[in-house]
Amino acid sequence: MPVMHQVLVTFGLLLSLAAVGSAQEPAAQRGEAEALVSVGIQAMKEADGDPRRGVDAALAFSHALEVYQQIGDNDAVCEMQANIYWCKKRMNLDNLQQYVAQKGTTAAADFTKVERIINEEVPVTEASAYLDRALRFQSAHPDKHFQIAIRFSEIIERFPDSDAAKEASPAFVREQTAYLNQVASERKVEQAQVQEERQQLRQEIEQIRRSRFMRPPSVSTRTVAVPEKVDQERALATIRSLYKDDYLKRRDAQKRTVAKKFYSEAANNMDDAAIFYVLLDESTRLAMESEDYEQLLLSIERRAETFKGFDEVACKRLVLGKIKSKPTAGAILKLMEDPKDRHANTIVGRFFCFDMERWDLGLPMMSLGDDADLHRVAELEINGPKDSGEQRATGDAWYDLGRKASGEARVQAWTRARHWYAQALVGAAGVNKALMEKRRDEIDTFLPETIIDFANLSPRQWDKIKGQLITVPEKVDRSNGGMALTAGMRVRAVPHPDDQEKVVFKVGSGERQPPGIIQGVGQLWVIPTGRQRRAADRVQLRIKLVVLGDDD
Repeated sequence: MPVMHQVLVTFGLLLSLAAVGSAQEPAAQRGEAEALVSVGIQAMKEADGDPRRGVDAALAFSHALEVYQQIGDNDAVCEMQANIYWCKKRMNLDNLQQYVAQKGTTAAADFTKVERIINEEVPVTEASAYLDRALRFQSAHPDKHFQIAIRFSEIIERFPDSDAAKEASPAFVREQTAYLNQVASERKVEQAQVQEERQQLRQEIEQIRRSRFMRPPSVSTRTVAVPEKVDQERALATIRSLYKDDYLKRRDAQKRTVAKKFYSEAANNMDDAAIFYVLLDESTRLAMESEDYEQLLLSIERRAETFKGFDEVACKRLVLGKIKSKPTAGAILKLMEDPKDRHANTIVGRFFCFDMERWDLGLPMMSLGDDADLHRVAELEINGPKDSGEQRATGDAWYDLGRKASGEARVQAWTRARHWYAQALVGAAGVNKALMEKRRDEIDTFLPETIIDFANLSPRQWDKIKGQLITVPEKVDRSNGGMALTAGMRVRAVPHPDDQEKVVFKVGSGERQPPGIIQGVGQLWVIPTGRQRRAADRVQLRIKLVVLGDDD
């Protein structure tokens, strides 16, 4: 809510409370009066830039004055009168009456009271009493220079030729100067805070933009020596025997899975340096052969962290050099020399984002790259789209990028566009929602069936899924899923988008599992999560079951 609007809303609420203040306890009335004063002071300070705010301030002080009169606080009544008298300095508007009239008949009547206070003739014999009150306030609140200056200003203007006015004049100048210095000091502090926050934000953004190739090489602090060749050969024979089935796999997706498996298994064999080393070495080799560059780099870095004297940079150059004819491998070698090489960043960034779906790694590189369109959308993503509007803008950027591309490039851009539209639609309405839904349908029609974000399916995408369709009644406790799972078997359970939140699954006597990849041993059961419906409703939940292979 804008500050000005918030102040006016608060003011309106406080006026309504003040209207019933006489029926409340004095402590509650005082609290309301103090809140009105705070609103008035804020409006009075803003009146330097917008004279109409002087009217708002005077009205707030007028209502606070009435409350103070009810509880018998005469000093506070005099303070409110001084504040209202100061407000007249900022109420020299040609359209003053029109502005007051716009605020309603009640405000117009209230402003009549304000004018009466401003125009009231006070005998000069009261000058000394006014000065005494101002001096007491100054002594009690030495740091409130603005309010002190207001009181001395009232004396000078109400009693211009009096001795009190002569004494008040230099005091007013001092307090006004002190107030201006106070404001300047506060603004310096605020500006310093803003600069600090901006600098911190810039640093955070720059940190996000830093790619993995800007990290310093790993240096082991341990004393473990690289195993001798004979020990490595022994370990390799053991590993080949234990994982002989994995070594029979030839497709890239399979090799990537085994590379990750060996990387994880290494952590379980740290008590045997040779086994640990060779598992990581084999993970590196398989990652190289299947172009899983992140796993390749991780497996080398893990050895560098563990073994004394292991040269991480030399090993990376050696392994990548074997496949340097591949564009991504060649670009990574360039980034090892110059992490800010723009063209290399574009090549590697695209590979990580589109081929490996490692957006955390690829986006910083695309942001550093030489492709202007990819740089722009990467910046939008790095800044973290939070609300529906920002998410839609990011989706639109990817959509526009896809419209200019063709073939695989359009598939890549529109797949990402769909990702952001799915998030933006949650908080969208009206024309924006309709436009995004239209574009999502266009994307779904274009994308091949293999490009599916199972967490955010559209009905059109769900229809494309090839799997076993089952329907189960929502009103029952559970239904047979029509298949039994064996050890190691994986099944993707995909409810229709309208039924996504309405079912969970259970295998045999195991725990309940949400939609997604279901595993276990035993009969598959479908369990509705919604409230039990009447039998007459006969609502059927729709689910597709897809049996997954090793590559899925």
